Amino acid sequence: MTDFLKSSKVIAVLFVVLIVGLIAGCGSSSDTAGKGSKGKVVLLSWGGSIEKSFFQLGMAEKFKQETGYELELVPKSDSAAIIQQALAQKDNPQVDVVMCDAGSLLSGHDAGIWVPLSSAKIPNMDKLLPASKHDDHLYVYFALTGIVYDKDAFAKNNWPAPTSLEDMFAEHLKGKIGFDHFPSSYAEACLLTWAEQGGGGYDNIQPGFEKLAKLAPHVYEFSPNMSQMETWLERGNIHAAIYSNVIFKDVKKAGVNAGFVIPKEGAYIEPTAAAIMKNSPNPEGAAALMNFLISEGFLDLRYNEFSNIPSNKNVKLDPEGGITWETLEQAKSFDYSKVRQLRPAWVDKYNAEIVPIPKAF
Repeated sequence: MTDFLKSSKVIAVLFVVLIVGLIAGCGSSSDTAGKGSKGKVVLLSWGGSIEKSFFQLGMAEKFKQETGYELELVPKSDSAAIIQQALAQKDNPQVDVVMCDAGSLLSGHDAGIWVPLSSAKIPNMDKLLPASKHDDHLYVYFALTGIVYDKDAFAKNNWPAPTSLEDMFAEHLKGKIGFDHFPSSYAEACLLTWAEQGGGGYDNIQPGFEKLAKLAPHVYEFSPNMSQMETWLERGNIHAAIYSNVIFKDVKKAGVNAGFVIPKEGAYIEPTAAAIMKNSPNPEGAAALMNFLISEGFLDLRYNEFSNIPSNKNVKLDPEGGITWETLEQAKSFDYSKVRQLRPAWVDKYNAEIVPIPKAF
């Protein structure tokens, strides 16, 4: 064999080795979180607006730019599914941070699956409302129960703007009222308010159900979810709903001249909470994500896009939104330990006594 042929074979072999090396290199990079990344952080939470916030409205990229970590979201349909997965992973966590409603998150607290938190690792904790800070979880943002209504429909019919839950019983609103399904904290807030007015409460919910039974014939439908309630308001199927402030901006964007009022009976505050899993895959990244979730940037977006009331005092509230820091301080809080204990019986009572009530419109 000539020297030329030998040299050509050597060059060919080296070329193949180089190509294989490049391919292998490309393959291995797909297993990493990305070029220049410190790794991934996995968030277990809802899809919907959380997914939209991170991947359509730029929060995932902002998180990466500020921390060097990439976000991976494990989306679930509701808080029950979120906490169920977190509890199932307690011995071998596959996620770093869990975010859902506070009542459900407390199940993880009871099971001891969250790590203690401190401002040393999560400095934005120092900016939070005092009631938002807990040993092993934080309140990220809030919703408030109240009345959402179509201001144009009320003005057109010369109806006075609602100021009380009692206004929902008005003759002119028969068939034009929306109410949430059970189980839901929005429905339970109203139920408890009525129970308290009737001398009851958690341990005597009967006065609340008696009041709901009087309203039920006038309710257009008991809404299965927020999207359905929004649709009814947008289409004019209903003109008012006992719900929360979270749908206020969405229906306005859809063209409804919506208003939101806290009834004179008061409002319940409903926190969304977050915690870090014990033995999470990326504890440092988890702390960075917790800090980001309570940052001004993330909470300002949640407030302006989705009406979520921030836990961070540095976020500016819209003076026309009807909610102030004082409003939050005055709002009532759920006793979640009692709610979790009593909710199954409330659901059974709702199905047995309220659902069969015929419509009267």
